[in-house]
Amino acid sequence: MGYGPDRRPLVGRWDVFVGESWLMALAYAAATGQLPVMNHPNPPTDNGSGFIDELAWLLVRMPEQPDVFGNDWPDYVRRAALAQRSYLDARYPGACLTRAALFGLSAAEAPTGDRYVAFGVGGASTPTLDGFSAYGTPVVAPHYAAMVATTLPKDTQRMWSWLEEHGLMSPLSHVDSLMFPDNQRCDEHGAVWTQLKGSWNLTLETLGWGRAAALERNETPILWTSTERNRFLDRGYRLLTSPIPDNL
Repeated sequence: MGYGPDRRPLVGRWDVFVGESWLMALAYAAATGQLPVMNHPNPPTDNGSGFIDELAWLLVRMPEQPDVFGNDWPDYVRRAALAQRSYLDARYPGACLTRAALFGLSAAEAPTGDRYVAFGVGGASTPTLDGFSAYGTPVVAPHYAAMVATTLPKDTQRMWSWLEEHGLMSPLSHVDSLMFPDNQRCDEHGAVWTQLKGSWNLTLETLGWGRAAALERNETPILWTSTERNRFLDRGYRLLTSPIPDNL
């Protein structure tokens, strides 16, 4: 996976169920013509951070049938999105975020301080991290909602309308993460948020909305088309979406 600042090889591997691992597996399969070894190829993800559920399908077409590891991605993605959408309703029914129908636990800059946090609903090895233990109130990362605009269009549109109407999202402003510390004033005056315009989360938002817009017009997202027209990448994609081999 590369080298650290001390010039030693990194020990981490993309061998667990996650969109990032799927993309790495695609690259490996494209380069070698073989399937990579995946120690944990099936759900859940490691920490339930939202963006990793959706990342691969911003770049390549989601397979309609189970992939080579036996994963039914359309079913998984929908269940994961619904779990994210219902998370605050179930645990913080009176919170401002819940009342405003805001949602999304995903990796982002914290709403206060200078720290990148992998917020998530919990997974195979990491418990839920929703911000409450650190701030006494839950947090949302709006980029996740943009990434599920195709799966949960009404919920995402409602959330984005709230953010725009309250002046938090605009062509000149951005919310990387958001919370309401006292849960009393549920508007822009009671909110605490980071205005970071990080290239990564901005990219996820843009690709999420772009995919939703293309599919709404019955068009194929251009990144899907690009992958399918690239012989190298298409070879890897076809290996990962082939029927499950008996010896896997």
